[in-house]
Amino acid sequence: MLPSKQYVDFENLVVEQIRLLFGNTQPIDFPINLQAVFYREKAYKSDLVNYMQALCDALVKAEFIKDDNVNIVQSIDGSRVYTDKENPRIEVTVTKVEEDGSNRQGTGNNRRNIIQMDFDDGDMELKPAS
Repeated sequence: MLPSKQYVDFENLVVEQIRLLFGNTQPIDFPINLQAVFYREKAYKSDLVNYMQALCDALVKAEFIKDDNVNIVQSIDGSRVYTDKENPRIEVTVTKVEEDGSNRQGTGNNRRNIIQMDFDDGDMELKPAS
């Protein structure tokens, strides 16, 4: 499927702004948290995940980040969507993720608060992680 005109226009605008602000820099190729706060002109039902995907695609196209896979964009913590009729914009904060050597799977005590979604057996049941 081809992207919509609105998507292409958004991507081109982001690419243009990134290149104006940062010129030709080396793309980020290390783990980051990409926080984006979107301020839309109008309040309407929207999907943060789609906004983030479009932003990531544009950042890759602008060669600001090398790729938007999980090895580089490891988290999008703090991202939100708001409305600002007077000043629609996107505020992006990029923070390097420091590896602490911890086990991302979690262990005993901290896993009791994790909910596991198991779709393999078709029952789509939510249950505490074991």
